[in-house]
Amino acid sequence: NAFSNIYNLLKPGGDCLLVFLANNPIFDIYNQLSRSPKWTKYMYDVEKYISPYQYCENPAGEIEDLLCTVGFEHYQIQVRDKLYVYEGLENLKRAVLAVNPFSERMPPDLQDKFLVDYIAVVRQMYLSKEEGNNENECNLQFISPYKLVIVYAKK
Repeated sequence: NAFSNIYNLLKPGGDCLLVFLANNPIFDIYNQLSRSPKWTKYMYDVEKYISPYQYCENPAGEIEDLLCTVGFEHYQIQVRDKLYVYEGLENLKRAVLAVNPFSERMPPDLQDKFLVDYIAVVRQMYLSKEEGNNENECNLQFISPYKLVIVYAKK
C-alpha cells in the first residue's frame, strides 16, 4: 500500500503532499483496447496502469479511510473536477505516446496502428469535437475530463 509506505518513510511530525489522478478517460481507453485481440498481448497487465479510484463514487472517502487505517491523524483531501483540451490530432498523439506504458512492448510499425485505434475509441466515447465545418485535423479538439486528488497528510 502506497499510503503505508509513505507513512513509514515520514519522521514523527513529517508531512507529505500527494497529487494524483482519481479517474481519467485514458484509463477507460486502455481497458477497452486491452480487450482487443490485436492489443491484448501488449496490454496483459493493464490493471496495473489504471487508477484504483477510476470507478470509485467517493474517492475522498476511500482515501480518508486508508489514511486513518495507516495512522495519519492530520490530513486534508481535495478532489477537483478538471478538464484538459488537446488542440489538434497531433497534440493528442504526442501526449498519448508520452504516457503510454505499452508502446515500448510494441514493434514500431504497430505503435502507429495503436494510435489509430486509440483515436477511434476517443471518438466512440464522444471525447472529440470539431471546430468549424471542415475535418481539418488541426481543428479537432479532444476533451479529457478528469478528477485530480490532492492530499496533504501529516504523521
